[in-house]
Amino acid sequence: MEKFTTLTAVAAPMPMQNIDTDKVIPARFLKTIKRSGLGVHLFDPLRFDSTGNERPEFILNQDGYRNSQVIIANENFGPVPSWYLVSAPSHGISLSPDGTELYVLDAPAREVQVWTTGDTPTHLATIKVSGLRGYDAFCHFDCVRSGWLLHSLDGRYVFVGDSGDVIDTTTRTVAGSIPALANDRHGFLEIDWSGGGPVATSSHFGTGR
Repeated sequence: MEKFTTLTAVAAPMPMQNIDTDKVIPARFLKTIKRSGLGVHLFDPLRFDSTGNERPEFILNQDGYRNSQVIIANENFGPVPSWYLVSAPSHGISLSPDGTELYVLDAPAREVQVWTTGDTPTHLATIKVSGLRGYDAFCHFDCVRSGWLLHSLDGRYVFVGDSGDVIDTTTRTVAGSIPALANDRHGFLEIDWSGGGPVATSSHFGTGR
């Protein structure tokens, strides 16, 4: 995108309320790693009918507004649809330090699945966890409680961000809870201290050792 300080363009009035993100660009068009070419799908369900023909009543299909670069929106433009569920999060996975077990978070089901690694993975356990609903408090960006997993450095525990639960990897059960962890997933890691100084630390990614 080119930098600009002033934009002179036609503005299209869009008086409809509650135009959610699935109307702006439907999710079916977002299954791509590219960040270009999405403009042709802008307002697809509003611009086109079920057969792909233009709806003449939609503002961007009318002469004079087809090349609009500004939208004058109404109340509640661009919310996430209320029926959307958080999908399995990208950081809901942690490899044990010895590389033999993989913990995978299914946030919508509030479960952690445990698998062996290797060419033929074996399912070892399903562990129910708490939390993972609502939004993190005192958060200003990416605040949905979608979860995070992280092994302790010694591999004895798995910490579940946005839940607070701590899983014992020997028994594969929830052994306790850390209240502060129930309201955070991005900012936790382990630091081990000895003699008044740090001697080891994890990253906050569950990537084994």
